[in-house]
Amino acid sequence: MTPDTTPRFSVRAGILLAPIGIINEKHEPTSFNGVNRPLVETFIIPSGWRDAGVGFTGQFGRGWRYRVYVMGGLNAARFSAADGIRGGRQGGQLFTNLGRPAQVGRVEYLGIRGLQLGTSWYTGGSGFELKSLNPRVNIGEFDGQYGRGRFHLRALFARVWITQAGEINKLIAEESGRNPNVASQLGGWYIEPSWNLFPQEAHGELLAFTRYERFNTQLAVPSGFSPIPQYQRNAIVTGITCRPIQDVALKLDYSFSGNRSMKGRMRDGLHIGLGWYF
Repeated sequence: MTPDTTPRFSVRAGILLAPIGIINEKHEPTSFNGVNRPLVETFIIPSGWRDAGVGFTGQFGRGWRYRVYVMGGLNAARFSAADGIRGGRQGGQLFTNLGRPAQVGRVEYLGIRGLQLGTSWYTGGSGFELKSLNPRVNIGEFDGQYGRGRFHLRALFARVWITQAGEINKLIAEESGRNPNVASQLGGWYIEPSWNLFPQEAHGELLAFTRYERFNTQLAVPSGFSPIPQYQRNAIVTGITCRPIQDVALKLDYSFSGNRSMKGRMRDGLHIGLGWYF
C-alpha cells in the first residue's frame, strides 16, 4: 500500500521493491533494451529484489527525489560464487526477520532536462539461517541516464561488500560438505548507448542499442580462499527494441560472452522476445 500525503513526503509499507539501480523498481520488459535484463543488474544487483518493509519517499529542492526504507534482509546461506547475493533474496516470505532489518535508500537528481542521476545504498545483516553468525551486506551503486533527441545513454556502477565471508564458507562447508566460495566483494558496471531509428515526430520507437557489461562475483575473496577466475565475466549485447506503444516491446538481440570458460560463460546467441507492461 502507498498512502500518499504530499509529493514531498509519503509513506510506503508492504512488499517493497529495493530502490537500487535502474532496473529493479521498473523491471517490466518494456523498461529495458534486450530480451534479458542487464547482467550486472541480475548478478551484482539482483533484479526482482523485494521484501517486506516500510519507508518514506518524496521530493525536495529543485529536481531531487528520495526513497528510504527499512526492509527484510538477505539470507547469506543462499549466497554463491557464481550468482553472488542473488540467491539470498527472501521476497518477504520464509525467514524474513524485521527484528534485524536492512536499511536501503536512493537519491535521484532530475533537475536538468534529459539527465537523470542516481545513487543507492544498502546495509543489513544476513544471518537468518546461519548459527551464531550475522554477516553484514553493504551495497553502493551509482547510475545515470541521458537523452537528447533520438539519442539515449545509460550507465551503472555497483559494488557489494560481504563481511565474515570466510566464516560463511566454513560454516556452510561444515553443514553441507560443499564450499560455496562466497566472495567478500562483488562488482560490475555497464554502459548502453541507443538510437531511435524512427524520426522524432513518429509514433512509437525503434531503438538500436549496444550494451557492454563487465562484472565479477569473485572480485575479492576472504583470506584462505582463492577466487574462481571463470566468474570474472563480460558481455556485449546488441540489438533492436521496437515499441509501437510505450507498454509493448518487440525485441531482438545477439549476445557475445567475453569469457570462454564453460563454467562462467553466459549463453551466446540470438534472442527474440515480446514484452508488455502489466
